[in-house]
Amino acid sequence: MRKIFKFFFLFLFVIFITGLMSVRGSEIEGLFQNANSAYDQGDYQKAIQLYQRIIQSGVKTSKVYYNLGNACFRNENRGLAILYYLKALKLHPRDEDTNTNLSFVKLFTVDKIENEKNFFLSKVFSSIRSLATLDEWTFLTSGFYFLGMIFLILFVLTRKLKRLHLTLFSVFITLFLLTSIFLGSKIYSETVVKRGVVVASESEVRSGPGDDYTLQFKVHEGLEFKIKDKKNNWLLIYLPNGARGWLKSGDVGIV
Repeated sequence: MRKIFKFFFLFLFVIFITGLMSVRGSEIEGLFQNANSAYDQGDYQKAIQLYQRIIQSGVKTSKVYYNLGNACFRNENRGLAILYYLKALKLHPRDEDTNTNLSFVKLFTVDKIENEKNFFLSKVFSSIRSLATLDEWTFLTSGFYFLGMIFLILFVLTRKLKRLHLTLFSVFITLFLLTSIFLGSKIYSETVVKRGVVVASESEVRSGPGDDYTLQFKVHEGLEFKIKDKKNNWLLIYLPNGARGWLKSGDVGIV
């Protein structure tokens, strides 16, 4: 009898959770449709608020970030547009529309800072790494390892096709090692290295974390950089050309 009651309460609990998820999904879909409608009607500020509500609810998809970036650009918030396009590309790096729009918005940025000279192979490596998300590199690395182990087992346990099994083992283990390098680099670039975008129209970069430090130069919305340290409300940033300084965190969006 107790087992029947346990099963019954478990069944009710599953129904309750499923119902909550269904209601939540309907609410998010409603917000998304309302945001799209506001965008189509030219009410970009309302669209921005609705897309941000979706993100704040925990739903962070490349489509939401992409649409939010479009709304910010239409609302003349170019720094925020670049920020959200970059967030969208972290989730879907090969999306053609996002890459195209990001390149287009960057044409309007004030600061045209060139990267420090990098070796050709370093650029190629970075380009390949950016083709896939962290989850995709993890999946590829795990898959190649699994396939390599299968053919190793076949090589050890079977008498036929040993040369083929050994060759396939070598191929998949080589691919495993290569993708492991890209995976490690991807983990480092997304979890250790923090990146930011200037979202204020103009911001001052100082020699230390405070307004009383020397003004070194000014930066403008849309500029991308790496974040090396944080003290109080100030961030130590490194620009693509090697310049560095302290910037107010309120003027920055974290990618």
